[in-house]
Amino acid sequence: MREKLDAIDDDVIKKVVADSRVLLGDEYTYSEIKRTMYTPLVRPGKDGAFPTMKLKVSTDYSSGKILSKVFNEDKTESDWDAVTAKKTIVVLADMASIYFVDRKLGVSCRCESVLVHDDMPAESHYSFI
Repeated sequence: MREKLDAIDDDVIKKVVADSRVLLGDEYTYSEIKRTMYTPLVRPGKDGAFPTMKLKVSTDYSSGKILSKVFNEDKTESDWDAVTAKKTIVVLADMASIYFVDRKLGVSCRCESVLVHDDMPAESHYSFI
C-alpha cells in the first residue's frame, strides 16, 4: 500500500513539474517541488511513531453530524466514538482532488467509511487518522 501511495505522490509531482509554469507561475524542478512545496500522502512518524495519513471526514455543517460511516468487526454500523487509540482501522478513502494553496500542494483524500477492529495486529505498519 505504501509503495502505491508513494507512486501517486511521484506521479503528481511529475505532472506539476511538467505544467509548473501554468500551475505555479514559474518553472520548478522535481526536487524543488518535492522538498519545499509538496505535502506527501503518507507522512513519516516522529520519534518511532507509525507513519500517518490525513483524511478529510465529510460533515453536515448545519447539524455538525459526521457523514462518513463507521462499522465494527461484525460489519454493523457503529459510532465514531469506536475510533480510539490502539484500534486497527481499515479506511475506504476517495482521492478527492489536488490542491494548490499558498505555494503548497498535495492530494486531498476523503474518508468514505471506516471498519474498526479491537486489536492492533503486530504486522500493522500504518496508523491512519
